[in-house]
Amino acid sequence: MKLFEPKYKDEKLNRYFKQIITEDVYKPALESIEEWAGGFSERKKESDKFIKEFQISFSSSLWELYLNKAFKLLGFSIDYSKESPDFFS
Repeated sequence: MKLFEPKYKDEKLNRYFKQIITEDVYKPALESIEEWAGGFSERKKESDKFIKEFQISFSSSLWELYLNKAFKLLGFSIDYSKESPDFFS
């Protein structure tokens, strides 16, 4: 999933999203955040929707990526075959 390739007009992009893709200090974080998204691209119809939310609203999507990675590290099994809800059991 190419989270950091802007797909929308600059004025629609979230200011924090724009900041992390334009400032070199955040470059190491971009790779980590991309890695946190592991599995998301397997979701039915979710990839484009998630990228839009990530680039336009940012914070809630970043939190979702963080939880995805944390739950995987804790040994949880995540079912990516469902469109949503994301982390309900």
